[in-house]
Amino acid sequence: MAEREAVAAVVPADVDPAYYRARNDLGRIERQLRDLKAAEGWAEWRGTPVGEAAIAWRAAVREREGSLVQARTAGWRDAHRLRKQAAQAAEREPQLRQRFEALAAPERARLNRELPEAKKVLADLEGRRRASGHFEFEHPEALRRLDRLDGQIAAAAWDLDIERQGLDGVAPQARGADRQPPWLDRIAPSRDRGVDLGLGL
Repeated sequence: MAEREAVAAVVPADVDPAYYRARNDLGRIERQLRDLKAAEGWAEWRGTPVGEAAIAWRAAVREREGSLVQARTAGWRDAHRLRKQAAQAAEREPQLRQRFEALAAPERARLNRELPEAKKVLADLEGRRRASGHFEFEHPEALRRLDRLDGQIAAAAWDLDIERQGLDGVAPQARGADRQPPWLDRIAPSRDRGVDLGLGL
């Protein structure tokens, strides 16, 4: 156990999977906050109550603005109808905006609480990832030796009739009757590895 901890302290762990997950999490939080600010309901919030409220509010805004623009160049009768349509949309706007803000406020508060921690986690993983890359660049032979050591431990576990975890500080388990040596796992089952030396023995 002590040896394993010593190796872990010297050789930086591969944090790529955690790094990419953290980067995606931070990106999602930032996109959701950006869309809440813009009342954008078609992207990150699509299909949610917040998204539907944003779409309804923005639709009323577009209807009011669009009707007023068209009324400037329309004939008298159409201009009257378009201004009336714009007024009706303007009447709906406050209620629709209020509904959106009521739904968006708790989501915005939650995301603002999560944002600093997400940034902190990503920054930590970025540092560890750089350290791992630096170690790999400075000590390429160490990783090759660790790979060879891994194979030797697997072979020793087979010889001792215990599962690999037993050598890593976990209670050993008896080897199953159907388990094969670890080096056979790397041999394609379709290929015949038998050797006939023709000695007739």
